[in-house]
Amino acid sequence: MSRFSDIADWASRHRRLLGAVQVVVLLAFFGSLGWALRGSVHSAAHDLNNANLVLFALGCAALGAYYLVFVLGWMRILSEWGIELSYPAALRAEMLSMLAKYIPGGIWTPAARVVAARRAGVTDAALVTSSMLLEAGLSAVAGVIVFVLGLAFVDDVRAPRGARAAHRLRRSARRPRPAARLPAARREGAAAVRLPA
Repeated sequence: MSRFSDIADWASRHRRLLGAVQVVVLLAFFGSLGWALRGSVHSAAHDLNNANLVLFALGCAALGAYYLVFVLGWMRILSEWGIELSYPAALRAEMLSMLAKYIPGGIWTPAARVVAARRAGVTDAALVTSSMLLEAGLSAVAGVIVFVLGLAFVDDVRAPRGARAAHRLRRSARRPRPAARLPAARREGAAAVRLPA
């Protein structure tokens, strides 16, 4: 433990040096990022010239609404387990864990949410982690359901039997009924015919 306290003491004594090193590392990062993306920027600019900005804005709004509603699901899971969390605190925890997934290693996403929930007053790390697992499982099941239902709207799909049945059901619902195909006079006559009892 003394090694960590020595490092903390050194960092507190050399704040300006530590800040300068951080600025240099940040500039090196942005410089290497710009160098790596130099060819992609031209093609992205070309794609933006051909983009429909209204559809792009609507897509961004739909994605933002999805994430804002996703937080309500996590809050609902926690409230069923007796933990009330305010929307801003839950949104902060969710967004922090979303950012943490870009850090290499799989532990940072749940760790970030546990830390953010702890800052909001929820100290049971196992419960927060369990709620995340339940949330991920429900999200995966919902994704499979949406995928299978979406197959019904795509033609010529090699899909499981259930999806093909849903596709056939949708196609048959779009076809006109046999009575609707008859001329009006024949329909009236067909309606007048009575079967013997």
